Amino acid sequence: KGKGKGKDKGKGKGKDSGFEVFVNNLSFETTEEGLRKYFEECGKIERLHMPTKGQNKCMGFAWVTFREKASLDTAVDKNFDEFEGRRIRVEKSGEHKNQKPEDEKGES
Repeated sequence: KGKGKGKDKGKGKGKDSGFEVFVNNLSFETTEEGLRKYFEECGKIERLHMPTKGQNKCMGFAWVTFREKASLDTAVDKNFDEFEGRRIRVEKSGEHKNQKPEDEKGES
């Protein structure tokens, strides 16, 4: 009953996102090419998805999937690094949902 049908049908398009990072606080002027070049120093990129609005304006966030865990770890180390004049947030995909706003407070 209902075999082959479900709410997750087609989700993820069969790709393993185990080595994927979520990047946000990007400039609206960020290009996919510039972002790819920045993260390629971490390792081989399997996939990069940067949603755009209008005439290729970055929406301020992206996902980068690497081939190896070591590359993912190197990318996560770039959290709060400066990219194109902004401090970017880089975290393992899916983990940003669990963070609370208090995480940004602290230093006085």
